[in-house]
Amino acid sequence: YVFWIFCFVVQKPLFMLFNPIKGVKFSDFLAVITHGLKLDWCFAAYFVFIPVLIFVLHIFISFDLKKILKIYNTIILALLSIIFAVDCVLFSYWGFHIDTTLLFYLRDFGESLNSVTFKDVLKFLLCFAIYFIPMLFIYIKTVGRLANISRTDTVLQKALTTLLIVLCLPILVVCTRGGISTATANVGMVYYCDNQNLNLAAVNPEFNLMYSLTKKENFSNKCRFYDDDFAVKSFNQLLKQDK
Repeated sequence: YVFWIFCFVVQKPLFMLFNPIKGVKFSDFLAVITHGLKLDWCFAAYFVFIPVLIFVLHIFISFDLKKILKIYNTIILALLSIIFAVDCVLFSYWGFHIDTTLLFYLRDFGESLNSVTFKDVLKFLLCFAIYFIPMLFIYIKTVGRLANISRTDTVLQKALTTLLIVLCLPILVVCTRGGISTATANVGMVYYCDNQNLNLAAVNPEFNLMYSLTKKENFSNKCRFYDDDFAVKSFNQLLKQDK
């Protein structure tokens, strides 16, 4: 859990380096990181559920826990790195973090690729490598070594260990929703100043993508007060100008 929080913390200064903000000071980097933690510790909890269940399974069934966790965490880290790198590239064009807008471009993936420049590809690869490789190395040297958990033998030991691990699940649920208050975790909770660029830098881009996917709605049939013909005719009349 701490490892995933650390991964998200590292994204903040990297994002600000790839998307420079005018007049930024060292204190701004620290402020972005500290305020961004409000979302980072919420989103990090999502990636701990499966390892917790694997730990429980490992109590009763013998398998290579270290290998399974390494595969799982490497896949998750690679996906997060791809999203982060794509976000760094697109932010310079869009001015906001990656969200469901990307789905509109993926529908016409071929045409979208035509607008991608060599500079964009280079920036993506550089961002991905600078982030993914060190994070994977840190995981192997730290969390990867801590995964050597010895299996218990007696039924009582297994029951107590299982109970202890399962008790972590409600805590994780509280973390994912951002606490026990009525309001759940949302992007706006990390906004802290009147500089919108710094506020956006504090936002977790992966959380922003997931949040936008859960809030996606079809507005095509909403607020339709007139039929298409009348709406088009009325709109065209607004465009007419007297000469």
